[in-house]
Amino acid sequence: MKHSFAEGNVNALLEACLNSDEKHLQQLLDNFNAQNIGLDFYYDDNGRTLLHILASYPDFKYWKLLLNSFIYLDSTDSSLQTALHIAVLNKNVEACRALLKFNVSFTAEDEKGFNPVQLAFLSNDKDVLDSFLDFNLPFKYMYNNKHSIAKLCFDNNCIESFEYLCQIFKAGSLMEIDEDGKAIIHYAAQLSNKSFMQILLDYNVDINQKTTKPRSNTANSDDPNSVGLTALDIATNPEVIELLAYRGAVCSREQKEFVKDIVQRVNKDREIFNDMKEPIDIVDYNNYTPLIYALLNKHSRSSKQSQLSLIQQLLDKKANPNFFTSTTTAYHIAAETKNIEAIKLFLKYQQPPAMTSRDSVGKTCIIYAVESEDPETVKVLVTGQKVSQYDYDTLAKLLFSFDDDIASQMAGPLIEGGFPPDTKTPNGESLLYAAVKNCKPMLAEVCIKLSQLSQADLDNLLVEAVMNECPVVPTLLKCGASITMYHGRPLFHFTAKHRTSDALIALMKDPNQNKTSVDTRGNTYVHYAALLANPRAIKDSFSILKLDANTQNSEEETPLHILTQSGGPSYRQCFEALIENNANPLIVNKMKQNILHYAARYGHTDVLDFLLNQGGLTEEQKNQLYDQQDANGFTPLESALLANMTEAGRKLTKLKAHPIFDSPLTYSSIKAFLDRGLSPNVFDKDDSPLINNVVELYDENKPNDCITLVQLLLDAGANSSLVDSKTESAFHHALRKKDINLCKMLMDAGSSFLVGRPLNVICEEMNLKEIGAMIKKPLRRACAALELCDIFKNACKEYTAAFELLNDELRKCPEVQLYIPEMENMQRLMDMFVARLAPIVNIMKPTTNLGDIFIYFVDAFAGSINVSTAYCAAKAVIDKSPNIAPMLNNTCKLSRNNLNDLLIIPVQIMTRLGSLVEAILVNTNADTDDYKALQKTYTKFMALGIETNERQLIFDSQKKLEQIHILYNNVRFFAQDVLVIYENFTIVQYTEPPTFKPIGNYQDWGLSFFSCETPSGLQQKYFKASSSDLKDMLSGESLTIFFFRKFVLFGQLMKDDKFQLIYRCNTDEILFDFGAQHGPDGFVIWTPIGKLHLKVNNKGGGIGGDFVKKQWRVSATKLYAPDPATEESPVNGETVHVAWVSKQTNCVHTTRAIIRDCKNREEARQKILKYLKDKKVDFIEIPNAEGEIQPLVLSHFITYRPPKGQSSDVLSDFLVR
Repeated sequence: MKHSFAEGNVNALLEACLNSDEKHLQQLLDNFNAQNIGLDFYYDDNGRTLLHILASYPDFKYWKLLLNSFIYLDSTDSSLQTALHIAVLNKNVEACRALLKFNVSFTAEDEKGFNPVQLAFLSNDKDVLDSFLDFNLPFKYMYNNKHSIAKLCFDNNCIESFEYLCQIFKAGSLMEIDEDGKAIIHYAAQLSNKSFMQILLDYNVDINQKTTKPRSNTANSDDPNSVGLTALDIATNPEVIELLAYRGAVCSREQKEFVKDIVQRVNKDREIFNDMKEPIDIVDYNNYTPLIYALLNKHSRSSKQSQLSLIQQLLDKKANPNFFTSTTTAYHIAAETKNIEAIKLFLKYQQPPAMTSRDSVGKTCIIYAVESEDPETVKVLVTGQKVSQYDYDTLAKLLFSFDDDIASQMAGPLIEGGFPPDTKTPNGESLLYAAVKNCKPMLAEVCIKLSQLSQADLDNLLVEAVMNECPVVPTLLKCGASITMYHGRPLFHFTAKHRTSDALIALMKDPNQNKTSVDTRGNTYVHYAALLANPRAIKDSFSILKLDANTQNSEEETPLHILTQSGGPSYRQCFEALIENNANPLIVNKMKQNILHYAARYGHTDVLDFLLNQGGLTEEQKNQLYDQQDANGFTPLESALLANMTEAGRKLTKLKAHPIFDSPLTYSSIKAFLDRGLSPNVFDKDDSPLINNVVELYDENKPNDCITLVQLLLDAGANSSLVDSKTESAFHHALRKKDINLCKMLMDAGSSFLVGRPLNVICEEMNLKEIGAMIKKPLRRACAALELCDIFKNACKEYTAAFELLNDELRKCPEVQLYIPEMENMQRLMDMFVARLAPIVNIMKPTTNLGDIFIYFVDAFAGSINVSTAYCAAKAVIDKSPNIAPMLNNTCKLSRNNLNDLLIIPVQIMTRLGSLVEAILVNTNADTDDYKALQKTYTKFMALGIETNERQLIFDSQKKLEQIHILYNNVRFFAQDVLVIYENFTIVQYTEPPTFKPIGNYQDWGLSFFSCETPSGLQQKYFKASSSDLKDMLSGESLTIFFFRKFVLFGQLMKDDKFQLIYRCNTDEILFDFGAQHGPDGFVIWTPIGKLHLKVNNKGGGIGGDFVKKQWRVSATKLYAPDPATEESPVNGETVHVAWVSKQTNCVHTTRAIIRDCKNREEARQKILKYLKDKKVDFIEIPNAEGEIQPLVLSHFITYRPPKGQSSDVLSDFLVR
């Protein structure tokens, strides 16, 4: 299904994405999706979809539109990169946020092994990292993988990203130990770059934190010398050792000689600093001066006043705040930390900032001040100083990125300091122009007032202010802006789209503006107000401009014409405003068309409904409008038919029907009607479509006359699914004529089976067996497709209700946070599925292909396979929380169960997909391509449903086991299986197997292998307990058994709710005897290590032992019962795992057998028994519930069976996830 861009004309779509507006792009995407299977399957030469390509364009804005046209958001290119990878690499922040909002994968790895989160840290870009931090799951990923992310930063020297990591997690999280027993500080200690260690220490991590014993099986996990080490023990780089020593780090082991030397030198440096007189600007190993240390004394317990006192003392000793240490100056530090008092002290001592001095990363102090977003710091720094011209671009970028208020406060001092407001921002526009264009009025106001602007600049800015409704129009006019026309239109016309009247009022004060000015097509302001359907602007046309409501443009269109062409939700309000100001609805344009012509041509049914029923028009006016013929002789009704606007025509017909119905319908009259270009989908005065009227002309003596007319209408595009006032289509009428040829013609044309009375009911009532047989499968197929579509529609509505219930308190629960993305993914997929499927179902024919649309979506739904587990976790939190019930009652008047019912919708959908598709599959002809596609879809959906249900059951089982710690050799045991039942028993008797020839030991369970041989030579193996622990347990008083679907656990339940696991075997290796002879609460279980006679341990009270015994019998019977759906043997043979109880050993023996030439499993079971008897196997026989003697033989069939609906046994056809 892979196509090139050229095949789908995707290159044209790409061009439109980059250059079109939102409305035009939506139309193009809708057209593309209507004609093609989907954008997901169109790639360029590098395997990139349109999504990948646009992720590299920061200027593209319409991400929601684009993402709603893609199903598979995580598809990869030839480098295994997703769109999110590309967005990160191109630092496209808007694309990152849009993609993450749609829950794309942030852990998918490219060919180099990097996922988008890792690439974000490698980008060293704070904005990109911020875009990830806006979402909960990426943040959790960062938290859980902070050690690996830190090491990634270390390996790639990403200092800024590492500081970002430290900033978001703080000291407590940074000191967590990983599986290798190390904290981040221990890895930083191994580096040659001390900057990372400096950052860590600035965030107050424990400098003397020690390594611990690794939790993982690493090479050093048993090395005692790797435990208990501090960062100073690990460090080898002199600069790092020097830094650690200065900060008070200690060694936990004997120091190496070179470490001792460094520590001694650090201590000597400290003494020098303590005794220091002058010069005071001495630089230490850390490239800091005493003045810088005084400024950095942020963790000191001393007050701010004492810090300033220390700074003053240093300044008294001639400390220079502009002294460059090779990395920074005191002014840089003061600006970065917003220390205004310190800066004022520097200035007081006649030491102004060196505005051109740059630190080691190339920043001046004014850049740090602006980055701190503190206007006061900027003002103090720049007063009386000249901003460096080399900082202009950076300052423009920063100011434009800030909130309007903050930016405007900082812009004033900077401009006064020489910063020009025409400096270019990153998008190539000047700061002033960008502020106006992006509606930052406060920043724009400051720039305008402090700038020397030319007349051309003022006029251009005025245009931009009007276009973007930036409230700086009065200021620009005061400064001398005077432009009146723009692109052939009076400038004030553009205010017709504004939300307020401010700009219009300001412009009208300009004597150069003429309120009656028109554009090149003669449109006045009120025409544009009508075009935009802006009630505020229409009212301003009369209250401020005093315009005439009936003014006409060069096409003689009035504002009412233009308004009716636009339509929209504000139509009524705008219409009433025009009528109140004496607008005449009867005026026609140059083509003699009135407002009904316009409403009909553009299909505005809501407008027609308003005009004909609520618009205040008299009956005379309505009739005059309806009968008005345009210059080509077409009435408003015929205008609707020309434009194929069926519903608009139907609305008009309620006023008066088309003249074609005034005389008998004939071939010539209908042909003449169609030859005028009119749509055949026209209705009579009784609301019956033309095709229904034609079918009613049927004469059984001349059937071909009617069939010819129907064919004529169908060829002209008649919709045979239109219904009359009795909700009957042409097919309903044709059924009553009992003509199978007419019915077949309508069915092949796509006449819907889903409207009006059920067609099969009519066939039964009229005894139309032949027609009933013809429509039986297509009808069922259509109904099945409709049911599937309706289920998804209803689920989408219920989703909306569920999201409304998930208020802030619920969303804070971690488990609910994990479930929300699963729900959002499912809702998005279902919305898109319905949007694609519904139009197809509504016009469904017997030959309509549904398989392609299902194939398109099937793997997308597979991505939500974890939805059941996520739901179970969320439900568990909601059920346990004591605060949820009152909160639900107070906020939404629903119970906890109501919420659970809504939240489980994704799980229900996943488990029902297969059965919903099956109903369509069984009614599709098997020899069609559609059948093959539906078959594959069904197979995959069934697998998804089974897997979803399986994961839910496993989760439920694990929740039951949470209260009991299952231990084996003091290691926690996790069971990834479904728990059927468990209970604590008293051991009545344990019979261990006899000893034969030993063949081996199985030390894990304290077992030995033994072998014995039947007279016919069949080798049998079994186990026998050899360890004292296992023997003691089996000979003890109590035994707890956990019976899973695939295996059984035997052990003892301890007092501290711990289950000591002693032995495990597979479920198909045990057999039961629930006979009455064992008592009402007892039964026998045979295992590979012997026979156990058990009795329900009911010492603690609770349910009766007889009930427990019944539960175990039902569970075992259900688990071992044959599945009728799998009884037929797929290849006339079976592979079987056979287990039986030997009289000789009283334990279970097993073997594997291949049974050939058997049609079903029952036949295979009989052959197995015969095989065992032929081999002289002495298996035990016991009576069943009916008293019949049955052999204790269990046959577990392991033959591969393709899922239902799959004719092939090719494994690749089966979904494996």
